[in-house]
Amino acid sequence: MTPYFDTSALVKLYAREEGSTEVKRAVARAGSVTTSIVAYVETRSAFARKRRFADIDDTALRHYKREFEQDWTRFNRLPVDAITIRRAGDLVERYRLRAYDAVHLATAELFQQEIRSAVYFVSFDDALNGAAAKQGFTLIADA
Repeated sequence: MTPYFDTSALVKLYAREEGSTEVKRAVARAGSVTTSIVAYVETRSAFARKRRFADIDDTALRHYKREFEQDWTRFNRLPVDAITIRRAGDLVERYRLRAYDAVHLATAELFQQEIRSAVYFVSFDDALNGAAAKQGFTLIADA
């Protein structure tokens, strides 16, 4: 099974948070990271928010950014096109998701259709996980 990582999971590759071990294990098993291109700005935003709220210092922020930039070039970055956006619009209404969460779910669905193989969803957002489970995805906790 191929994993799809949302931003809440990607951040755990860099910041020590609950779930970091599971995410690193999932990456090691898969040998790669697949995510939406929108994860770039979301991940950088999460790092900046950690700095703003003094969860990390400037040195840690620079380290996270450097590591992320190196990894980003190796990630399988899926595009967001008009089909993805329209599907995300449907998911926003159906599950009351935040916009980028719906984009992640729509991207994972379209990726699964494209590769014609099961994809499991790696996220640490309860609302998004609930929607992903209702859409038939296996979650990291179940993989």
